[in-house]
Amino acid sequence: MDDDGGKRPGDLYRTDGDGFTEKVLEGIHIPNTIACSPDGDRLYVADSRLQTIFVHDMDPRTGALSNRREFASTRGEDCAPDGSAVDVEGCLWNAQWGAWRIVRYAPTPDPAAAKAWLGLFEQRFDILLLRTIRVRNVITHGGITVPAVVGSVVRFVAALEPLVLGAR
Repeated sequence: MDDDGGKRPGDLYRTDGDGFTEKVLEGIHIPNTIACSPDGDRLYVADSRLQTIFVHDMDPRTGALSNRREFASTRGEDCAPDGSAVDVEGCLWNAQWGAWRIVRYAPTPDPAAAKAWLGLFEQRFDILLLRTIRVRNVITHGGITVPAVVGSVVRFVAALEPLVLGAR
């Protein structure tokens, strides 16, 4: 991402185990949410400037991408998709910049289903850590003004088991 709000799109590269590197996606303004489905057949990539999370079919053996399509969007809202993680059920958990929320999307989006940086799980794999950031000293949300929480780490016990890469 460039320092000008993603006005100059960039590219996404894949590096194989033998060091071979190739461009796999281009034209991404503000890249976020690079996450794989549990079976490795889908890759999620968000472009925060476009307020959209895209999903691509992915060959789990070669990493080749195809069939890009919109998976979820925050267009029309005052927020954008940011970092994400995928749980063992294949649901994508997305922190939404500017919205004060984390949304859990089913692998097949359902409009009736539930819709900040999403962090790491501890060694027990049931702890969710979120890192807060500050844009201003106070935040007004829903008519209520509160002091901004700056640089804090918030710890939650996850209700679902996360995806552990390499586990089968």
